[in-house]
Amino acid sequence: MGTGLGTVVASTLGNRISRHLGPGPRLALGFAVCVAGWLQPALAPSNAWGVLSFVVMLLCFSAGAVLIFITFLVLRQAVTPEHQVGRMTSTMRWLILIPPGPVLCWAATGVSTWIVMPGCRRRGGIGLAPRVAGGIR
Repeated sequence: MGTGLGTVVASTLGNRISRHLGPGPRLALGFAVCVAGWLQPALAPSNAWGVLSFVVMLLCFSAGAVLIFITFLVLRQAVTPEHQVGRMTSTMRWLILIPPGPVLCWAATGVSTWIVMPGCRRRGGIGLAPRVAGGIR
């Protein structure tokens, strides 16, 4: 539920955010929203508030990811010659969705979810927060 809501909200507000901030700050805002999501499980208690925190994490991650990836797509399309925009867009979709990278990530996720990820999310969110905060003006 949180993932779908975050995606819809970011898609709906993305154009207004981009017109108000521009592409660079919008990209930084996307990372900031993702950082807020990454920090949620690290700070969540082990009770009902933790479940709510997990939903907020999904919402933040999906909203931030939509802001990031739409901005990346727009920036790539802006620098691509007009007659090659369709080819560039389909190639990037192909490179992201089809290769063995996602399969390997899926296999590694099973191991890393229980062993590595809790500490990585906490360190990644804490380490990235000041950098993102410095990028938003």
